Amino acid sequence: MLQKSKKIIIIFIGIFCLFLITVAVAESIIMNSKTVLPGVYINGLDVGRMEINQVEDALTPLYRTALDREIVIKGEGKKWSFSPEQLGVKEDMEKTLKEAWNIGRQGSIWERWQIRWETKRKSRPVPLAFQMGEEILADTVKEMAQMIDQDPENAEIQIDNDNQVVVIPGKNGFRTNIGESVEKLKEVLQSADQMECELIIRVVPPDITEKEILSWEINGVVAGFETYFDPAKKDRSDNIRMAASALDHVLVMPQEIFSFNEVVGPRTTEAGYKESLVI
Repeated sequence: MLQKSKKIIIIFIGIFCLFLITVAVAESIIMNSKTVLPGVYINGLDVGRMEINQVEDALTPLYRTALDREIVIKGEGKKWSFSPEQLGVKEDMEKTLKEAWNIGRQGSIWERWQIRWETKRKSRPVPLAFQMGEEILADTVKEMAQMIDQDPENAEIQIDNDNQVVVIPGKNGFRTNIGESVEKLKEVLQSADQMECELIIRVVPPDITEKEILSWEINGVVAGFETYFDPAKKDRSDNIRMAASALDHVLVMPQEIFSFNEVVGPRTTEAGYKESLVI
């Protein structure tokens, strides 16, 4: 009985050793193989069992198509067209090949076998890799932002010729989020097939809205004042014009203190005033 048990143990050890040898041989064959593992796809192209030089040849037309496309960038009714190369994008064939080659060849032996099994069953997609011109992308989005961004305009009150109060509605402003827009543009460029990118733009509402002005229930002119000066005195006229433009549409809320000096600022030659009087 003891002899029989020893034989079973020896057989078991032999099978286990044979298994280890088989795994080691298989692992060596896979690791030293010149082909990409089955189930690997690059941008939808099946490159499994291809050698690296074959993969490179197959990817060349894909890169050419990706870099020849037209990228349309949109924002607030405006749009611009660029080629990826104009945006500083270049192919990164080496990175793409390396990523495809490394599938199932990194990590512990258990991790490698698990990845190989999953790749063969479900396939493993690898995107085309590109080198991004970070500064060019950022500068491009900033230039577009200058054409899009607007400050909001507050609603305001005007008095018509009949001394009636007219409320002019405000307007929303716009601010382009440079960082988020650049990241979204990079996603479009890295996709290899997307053609359009919508910039990330935030609407900036005015501080004072038409609804708020209406809530004040202003229904007429409270007071008015007129004064006269000689327009032939050009320097003084220019000074009055500068001061008046700073005071125009100034809103003084209840309990608020109005300061002429704070609103108009220093009346100096540096500020544009001339040697003359000013009201």
